[in-house]
Amino acid sequence: MRRARCAARRLHRDAACEEGSALVEFCWLGVLLLIPLTWVLLAVFRAQGTAYAVTAATREAGRAYVSTSGSGTAAQARAEARAVAAASVALRDFGAELDRRELDITGSLRPGSAVTVELTASVPLPFVPQWLGGSSVRVHGRHVELVDQYR
Repeated sequence: MRRARCAARRLHRDAACEEGSALVEFCWLGVLLLIPLTWVLLAVFRAQGTAYAVTAATREAGRAYVSTSGSGTAAQARAEARAVAAASVALRDFGAELDRRELDITGSLRPGSAVTVELTASVPLPFVPQWLGGSSVRVHGRHVELVDQYR
């Protein structure tokens, strides 16, 4: 009988030692899995927001370019300035800045011709310092706008 009591106590004592460890393991696993998942979601949301910004900027730049009146080199320069300003405003609405070197506009203001606007933006990944390489994702947008034939 005494052996049975000792065995029962030992069994109860071992179970008592294990009671809190499941909660601790659950918390540690939750933290270890939640932090990388949060980082991935932040990176995806930032890249998606920049993709929306680039799409809006190329569309607005194309519309501003083809809606410029006149023809010739002076009108081309004026149209390009309007397109850059429109792309800059559209990107600023999304919290991004326009790098003029990454905006490419090809085409002419001849009636019936097509104007292509391309923009490539770099999205830095969150919480990655420059001394670690500072990784980034490139987002590219392209929009083709037709110049009205009867302008």
